[in-house]
Amino acid sequence: MNKIKINSSYDARLDSYISDELNGKFSRNHIKNLIKSGRVSVNGKNVTKPSKIIKINSEILISDHILEENIPHNSPLPNIENININVLYEDSFIAILDKPAFISMHPGNGKRKFNISDFIQIKWPDINNVGENNRRGIVHRLDKDTSGLVIIALKKISYEKLIEMQKIRKIKKSYYALVNGHPKKEKGIIDAPIGRNPKNRIKQDIIYGGKQAITEYEIIKKYDNFSLLEIKIKTGRTHQIRVHMKAIGHPVVGDKKYNNFSHNIKRQFLHAYNIKFKHPINDKILDISSEIPRDLNEFLKNLS
Repeated sequence: MNKIKINSSYDARLDSYISDELNGKFSRNHIKNLIKSGRVSVNGKNVTKPSKIIKINSEILISDHILEENIPHNSPLPNIENININVLYEDSFIAILDKPAFISMHPGNGKRKFNISDFIQIKWPDINNVGENNRRGIVHRLDKDTSGLVIIALKKISYEKLIEMQKIRKIKKSYYALVNGHPKKEKGIIDAPIGRNPKNRIKQDIIYGGKQAITEYEIIKKYDNFSLLEIKIKTGRTHQIRVHMKAIGHPVVGDKKYNNFSHNIKRQFLHAYNIKFKHPINDKILDISSEIPRDLNEFLKNLS
């Protein structure tokens, strides 16, 4: 069985830390029962006490059966006929989706809502054994309110190779982001470690001992009070672009979590518009792009 691996970035109770790291998708009681049943280990040793204090840099392994337990087995799959998710590239080994905003990558707690994992299960029903349970071939993620390109592995061999390519930074991802204000430099590199904010654990922050995170940006166009940026990420940390842009004083427009300014937009202005990498099987260079969605384009037009 696969495992979910977490490296702790601060001292905390085991059950609390797991809950925070999984973004509150599972109840605390569910996580406590998971620990008590012996499906969690810390630094190679099984731990059955939910209140155990783990130290910074501990390695936590969790049985990914937690993902299966989150959704009732008799929960019906949604109908995808009227859902517009474009597949921009597909062969026998991989596919690249253009994810709309407001759709989560994975099932959440409680009542089932349509998500990318559901779409994959319906469109490619033989993919269940590729990747982690209930994540069905998903190589990387986008936040619910972020739109853009997502790679799906359709075979185990392509999944394993893509995961390794991602670890060694062989998958190039580019985004468009609209931010408040004008950065001082036309181009810049932000190299600052990211980890869970110990005071507000649903947020990430720049913290000592966090994971290395590198973000490159370039100003594409300036508006009166905003800048449209092209952003390339060298690492793929949770909320990386949103945290880094806030850290330099230019938060992403519409970001309800990291931007205190109010904007007439329903979600953060962040779109994963380009992805470039060598095909994991045939070595062909794939360079796939997605247009800025209508809602973001309309917002830009109102600024002109």
